[in-house]
Amino acid sequence: MKHDEQQALRAWIKQGIEQGWLAAETLQQLDRQERQQAEDLFRDRSHRPLLVALFGGTGVGKSSLLNRLARAEIARTGLQRPTSQEVSLYLHRDFQLDLLPPQLPMAQTRIAYHDEKDRRLLAWIDMPDMDSTALANRQLVEAWLPYIDWIIYVVSPERYHDDLGWRFLQQRGQRHAWIFVMNQWDQGRPEQMQDFRQRLAREGFSDPVVLRSSCLASQGQGQGQVQNQGEDDFDQLERRINQAIQEHSLELLQQLGQGARRQEQRQLLRQIGRQLGDDNRWQQARREWFEQLDQGLDAIALELRASAQRQLAEVAGERSAEAGLAARFEPLSQALASPRTLDQVSGLQLQLLNGLASKDLPQPPFAQALEQLPPAAPLLRRLLNEQLDQALLKPGHWLQRRLHALSRQLEWLLPLAASGWAIQHALVQYYLGTREQGDFLGLDFTIHSLLLIGLGWLIPRLLRQRSQPSASGILQQGLKRGIAAFSAAQRAQQEDLWQRLDEQRQGLQEELEERFQQPLQQQTGPKAPEAGALTPEPVREG
Repeated sequence: MKHDEQQALRAWIKQGIEQGWLAAETLQQLDRQERQQAEDLFRDRSHRPLLVALFGGTGVGKSSLLNRLARAEIARTGLQRPTSQEVSLYLHRDFQLDLLPPQLPMAQTRIAYHDEKDRRLLAWIDMPDMDSTALANRQLVEAWLPYIDWIIYVVSPERYHDDLGWRFLQQRGQRHAWIFVMNQWDQGRPEQMQDFRQRLAREGFSDPVVLRSSCLASQGQGQGQVQNQGEDDFDQLERRINQAIQEHSLELLQQLGQGARRQEQRQLLRQIGRQLGDDNRWQQARREWFEQLDQGLDAIALELRASAQRQLAEVAGERSAEAGLAARFEPLSQALASPRTLDQVSGLQLQLLNGLASKDLPQPPFAQALEQLPPAAPLLRRLLNEQLDQALLKPGHWLQRRLHALSRQLEWLLPLAASGWAIQHALVQYYLGTREQGDFLGLDFTIHSLLLIGLGWLIPRLLRQRSQPSASGILQQGLKRGIAAFSAAQRAQQEDLWQRLDEQRQGLQEELEERFQQPLQQQTGPKAPEAGALTPEPVREG
């Protein structure tokens, strides 16, 4: 990935971290990849040697093997040798170290130079013993490991079962070429080689390369000399190293490093993709989110209605009086928007976030969005007051309001009609009586007329009183609608939150695929050798 693309990826990751979709460690991983380039160790960054590191446990003869490979006594032998607690770097004088990355522990690193031309492109690193429990040794290995091309892991027939070291190194196995050397072979048996290969294969090393060596520290011999006892495969190891240096040289090694870095970048981008999650997982999470939200809102609404009933008990049976009811609105809304209600809303939001965490989906974007939502208490009070006002303007059911309005009209219309009928009937009878064509109306007519007029007024009056909503009914109606409006508002906020965040997540996914994943997959060039490809063919025991 080019420098400008790397910077664009860095900016994109920072944006994802700020929005909460990516973990802060993602940027740290990218930083480590940028630093983990062996070229950074040398002034001529386009031309560097092969970095070969020897690892092994205590007493396996690792330093003796290194001295034999280097043709010089660059590593001191013995159980208490300095390299038990330090790193030794041995390279040609043409390769002067540049300013080293600050994370390298140079205080614990011994540097030596040689002048052998045929080993000019080869640098040896003698690492601390890997079976030590000392934390300092692990820290030294972790600091140097990103810069290593080859790992030669040394065991012995007696100690090859100790897997602490290579298990630790295996975490970065795809970045390096591996060779396993069973040293002190003069003390070994053929079945031990076969058993060791099978053990490595079970642990994920595909067709592991295991060679034999009989490098023992000599007593009283010249510098760099070792005893060679018994049959071994040292010539194969050295021949392959020389062949890699002469034929493949820097180009092949750079391909190995670039291929490993591309693989690490692919792994990082795949990890980012997993953090963002796939659409199917998010759709399932969204369904479960709103199912849990509806259940929680129903529980909160049920408790709010029960609390409203308790608040309304004191006004039960009272008839509406607009001035009196308006004065009750604010105390009622304040009582319902209690700290307990707020705790219930906060607890519901926490349950929703935990549901995302249980599915290994990022919850920080949702936590940030939930914190930015309007506070629940003011929203509940406002909706309650609005619905109470609306209930006062339109009290009761629509049929009840129609009946109440009709009874008010009949309260004066029916008495007026009865009075008109009585007057008309009285005038007619009076006219007939004056002409001696009928009798004048008496006391009975008067009494019955008054009764008719009274009933015409009384019946609508009673109907109007009965159809008039009570104070508790109006308040209950407003509170019920206010609680329902609060639940609807909460759900609408969550739907808007999900739509906004889902668009944001999909935008990040599309940008990840179009700007970074596809260009990385489309990169062409010589295929980098697989881990272990530069190593010699394994010796088959006969």
